[in-house]
Amino acid sequence: MTLGFSGAALMAALSSCVYKQADQPSPIILLPNAPTVSASTIVNSPISITTESAGTVVVYNNGIVVESITVKAGVNTYIPISTGNFTFVLQTNEGNSPVSAVVLVSQKTNTTPIAPTVSVASVNTNNPITINISQAGTIIVFNGTTQVESFAAVIGSNTYTPISDGTYTFKIQTTGGISPASNAVNVSTISATKDLLTLDLSLAANANLKKIGGYIRQNNIVVALIATDAYAAVTQICSHEGRKEIILQNGEFYCTAHGARYTTKGVGLNSDGRGGLTVYKTNLASNILHVYA
Repeated sequence: MTLGFSGAALMAALSSCVYKQADQPSPIILLPNAPTVSASTIVNSPISITTESAGTVVVYNNGIVVESITVKAGVNTYIPISTGNFTFVLQTNEGNSPVSAVVLVSQKTNTTPIAPTVSVASVNTNNPITINISQAGTIIVFNGTTQVESFAAVIGSNTYTPISDGTYTFKIQTTGGISPASNAVNVSTISATKDLLTLDLSLAANANLKKIGGYIRQNNIVVALIATDAYAAVTQICSHEGRKEIILQNGEFYCTAHGARYTTKGVGLNSDGRGGLTVYKTNLASNILHVYA
């Protein structure tokens, strides 16, 4: 006996089957975690806010938005200027975090701002100084003990380009007062128009200048790293017969043409080198090596 469906029965059976396309899963969006705060109650002290990524922290007092601040990944500082129950939400490109724990500010916080920090130890007059502040306000610029300038600044990084030599410090002034001074930045005059060479030490072409004993030759100048953060620069032209053959060898400058030898200060060490070498000055500022007359 053969079992089967007639044409009409088969069509009826197929029509009773409902085909449904499988739902595509929704993409998972990983929202940032809530900021963590340094205490549940504070009196006369800033609040430390730790965030897992950079973004914007929205500040609430008793559930009402009072301020938004730009933050970095890690520990950030917020100084409340009133009492109340403060909470914080981190905003990033992925969305908003949950609300942080509550910080009860039971007494108006001392609002004297924290001293600015600066990003470099020494610069020249063509390079900007990066100044980091934790509150918006006015940056006051001092050269030695003399105030030379002031300008409005935002929370985070601000820049200032010095126009003269000196020892610079910075203070931030807000409605709460004036901060202590930043650490000092020593500024030396090296005009870009005087530079014979300007070498970016982050470039692969200048990699030899990152290791002691390494050197490069460019624009008829030999530049060498002779000790940690100590550079020497001399003319590539030997004073013996004017050959462009000077290199660094065994800690001294040496002419491969006839063997003239010179110290790293260009002083001759043998009869062929008695004429000495022209020596140039060097200055390293923010990974840029300046060679100048």
